Amino acid sequence: MRIRVEAQLPTSILLSQRDAIAVAKPASLRRNVAWTLTGNLAYAGCQWLMLVMLTKLTNATMVGQFGLGLAITAPVFQFSNLNLRAVQVTDARHEYRFDQYLGVRLISTAIGFLGVAAFAFVGGHSLRTSLVVLLVGVAKSVECLSDVFQGLFQRHEQMDRASKSMMYKALASVAAIAVALAVFHDVLISTAALAGAWLCVFLAYDVTRAKCVLAKWAGRIRPSFSLHVFRRLVVLALPLGFVMMLLSLNANLPRYFLEMHSGERQLGIFSALVYCMVAGNTVVTAMGQSASPRLANYYAAGEMRLFRRLLLRLLLLAGGIGAAGVIAAVTAGRPLLTFLYRPEYAAHTDTFILLMVAGAVANISAILGVAMTAMRSFKPQAWIHAACTLLGVAACTILVPRMGLLGAAFVVVILSTAAMIGFAWRLLATLHATDRLEASGLR
Repeated sequence: MRIRVEAQLPTSILLSQRDAIAVAKPASLRRNVAWTLTGNLAYAGCQWLMLVMLTKLTNATMVGQFGLGLAITAPVFQFSNLNLRAVQVTDARHEYRFDQYLGVRLISTAIGFLGVAAFAFVGGHSLRTSLVVLLVGVAKSVECLSDVFQGLFQRHEQMDRASKSMMYKALASVAAIAVALAVFHDVLISTAALAGAWLCVFLAYDVTRAKCVLAKWAGRIRPSFSLHVFRRLVVLALPLGFVMMLLSLNANLPRYFLEMHSGERQLGIFSALVYCMVAGNTVVTAMGQSASPRLANYYAAGEMRLFRRLLLRLLLLAGGIGAAGVIAAVTAGRPLLTFLYRPEYAAHTDTFILLMVAGAVANISAILGVAMTAMRSFKPQAWIHAACTLLGVAACTILVPRMGLLGAAFVVVILSTAAMIGFAWRLLATLHATDRLEASGLR
């Protein structure tokens, strides 16, 4: 039985509790989802448009170079970022300030960029490919800094500001890529233009709007570099850093093996097909980002009935979106790929269908991961993804050399299914343990 003692507490304590665990009168979740969905769709759509322009105005080899840049930089930055935004957003008790999160992110981004530079020039690639990878690393560094500012907006459920940041970045990147490709038809110059566009949006919008938010909370935008805080935050977030690195590594394993066994052209085709999964995943990501603070607040306040009800709604929506993507791929895969890219991409409709199946499963897995993060269950996620990595390496070793693109798609299906099963098992176990603590009055 939960005993309510609010009437006996001083007003200052009541205000601090309601400030820390904002269950009462939260911002409209529907409005937040709408804003987040708009921002994510605009961002993903423009990213997709960039890829379409690359496929139409360059060749598959250049698309492969850009895809390799994304494949190399993603795991490095996902690890160095420590998924600090998730820790920041689910910090329902305000244990750390924004300037402390910013200081950790600046240090981790610098480390991540150095790692990308090392991989770019010691991987045995051509000089042009290495430079493309390095410039993608510059762009991703700017994105990492922007991410912690968007986490500030998200923590205070100001999803309109986070979404506008994504929309402005998306429009600026498309404009920069379009001009660079129209004039130079070169992926190297286009990637440099992309990095410059993202930097401009970060300085002009993210920093400016963050000052307005922090002014209401007596916060500051200058980073703090306290060694004690850095150590505590890194220890707390390190499991999530491993989770995000392994998640990104698992997503890119087929690309590494394809580039190794089939070359940059096949990698370019696969990268274009994989990006078709982004549409459904973008909607699910928007739902997860919007619901994450709410789920964290429900869990911290012991409102497990509300937690379960919101989680079930998210899972049903994610499953429906994935099913719609699979149906679209089966019924209109070839004409869709021909319209978006070129006939040479449409020749791989079977691979496209498999990837959409994997995307449907990944949508469910993503929502389960959001729920575990909201419960601050970080370490189990790392173990699940580590097991998936070992499974992915084995599957790639067997399937990709023998089946090429189709084998890579099968690997994506296998990894998505394994992650979903692992998350579902662990989440149910955690919820069961929470129920037992509630029943015994220990929570």
